[in-house]
Order: sequence, then structure tokens, then C-alpha cells
Amino acid sequence: MAAETSSTADANHQSLTMAVAALCYEAGYESVEESVMETLMEMLQSYLTETGRSTHAYCELGGRTLPTNLDVMSAIADLGFTPNNLIAYMHRTERINLGQLTKTNETLPAPVLQVGKSINFPNYIPSTFNYPHYPDPHAYIRTMTGQTPENDYVILRERTSSQKRDVERALTRFVAKTGRSLPLLPDDKNAFPLIAAEPSTHPYLSAILPSDLEMQKLMEASEEKDNERSEKDLGDAQSKQKQNKRQRPPNEHSGSNSVEGQTSDSNRVIVSNAVNPHSSVMHNPFLRPVKNPKSKRK
Repeated sequence: MAAETSSTADANHQSLTMAVAALCYEAGYESVEESVMETLMEMLQSYLTETGRSTHAYCELGGRTLPTNLDVMSAIADLGFTPNNLIAYMHRTERINLGQLTKTNETLPAPVLQVGKSINFPNYIPSTFNYPHYPDPHAYIRTMTGQTPENDYVILRERTSSQKRDVERALTRFVAKTGRSLPLLPDDKNAFPLIAAEPSTHPYLSAILPSDLEMQKLMEASEEKDNERSEKDLGDAQSKQKQNKRQRPPNEHSGSNSVEGQTSDSNRVIVSNAVNPHSSVMHNPFLRPVKNPKSKRK
């Protein structure tokens, strides 16, 4: 769109330059400076633009869409030019003919995709009224959203299996094209590509080391055992603390010394640590003892 606008502006600029140069030559000038040429061209462009604007205003004032000769004459009269002298100026003898100007090819807009058959206006609306046409029927009557979903079990299984087969085939071809591959048929290399096996430097490691899935299962099992053990130790410690509180005799004197209270608190902390020695260690993952994964018995 910007390219079309620039080309049109360049064509108008060239036409006005030629017209101003011809007028200057008719007036007796043989050469014109570039700044003077630009000034005269801007004045002529302003005059023509104002004439067109006034003509359009008179046309709309009369309730018309196309201007007439009367609209043009009224616009020229408003600008201070006598319309009667226009015909004599057109038929002057010293007029210079610039020749026929080349017309630029007008770019037509892209055709709009029409879906269905548009509906015409009713009979009581005359054709002289330039109303816009109705849109496509699917835009305001109904729009098909698609087919009804299939509920048959056999058909769904067939579609699922075919989709899975297509995905596997597409992934195989992608891996074969991006990496090393071997053709199954020597004549057609793209028909059935086979992924080339990459030799390993230590092939026996895959049989000795556990797989990622087995390691994940072992880690989950060890975490579950650790959680059960910590919960069991915590429950045993709480039950023993309750038993010690029940077996402890009540204080006969209400005003006991602060030293006795401190010693009892310290003894209580020592007893809790002795009962549950792994309580602080189990909550810290960096202080847990190292455990080797246990292999499952077949």
C-alpha cells in the first residue's frame, strides 16, 4: 500500500513539474531555478486542491454524489477567477502541448471469497438505492461447526491405532533424516529408512547398571521407607514422653527453685535425644547416612 501511494505521488509531482515548466516557457522564461520551480509547483498544487475541495462541498450541498459544471464554476469563482475567461484561456494560440501522459495501472483489490449464494433485496426496496449487499448466508443464517463425533468403539480403536502408527512412522523418518540411517530397499532410500545402531564403547555397562526407571523406583521405595521410619520413631518418642510424665511424682512444694526447673528441662531434653537420636538427623537430607540401592529378587 505504501509503494502504491509513493508511485502515485511521484507521478503527480512529475505532471505538475511539466505543467509549471510549460507555463514558465509560455511566459518567456528560458530557465528556472529549482527552488522557484518547487515554489510555483506548490502554489499550483494548493490551487487545484482547494478547487477540488470547494467543488466537492458544493456537490454535497446540492445532495449529489457526482459534481456538475455548475459546482466547478462556483468553486473557481470563490477563488477569485472569472469563469468566463476560462474558455478563452483553453483556446490560446501559444499553448504548449505536453502530449499524452502515461497512465499507471490501477491495482485491483483481491477478490473476496464468496461462500454460498447471496440473497437479493425485497421487492419494496428499489434498485436505485446503493445499499450494501447482504453478506454470505453462513455469516448470519447458520454455520456448520463440523460432523457429529463418533461413538463406536471399533471405529475409535481403529483411528487410535492408525494415529499411533502414523506418529511412530513420522518420528522414525525424522530421526532417520536427522541422523544416520540405512535404507531397507536399495532402489528407494526414502521408502523404509532404518535407524542405524550406534556402537557403544562399553556395551556391558547396560547389563550391569540399572536403568533410569529402576533407579527411580528404588529412590521412591527408599524415600517411603525413610518416611515410615521417621514417623515411627517420632510416635515412639511421643509415647515414651507421655509415660515419663505419668510416672513422675507431683511436686509437693509449689515454689520450686529455678535450678531444679532447669535441671528437669535439661534432663527432659537429654531423655528425648536419647529416645530419638535420629530426629534431628532425619529432617536434614545432608546428614542422612548413605544407602545403596537394593536389587530386586526375581
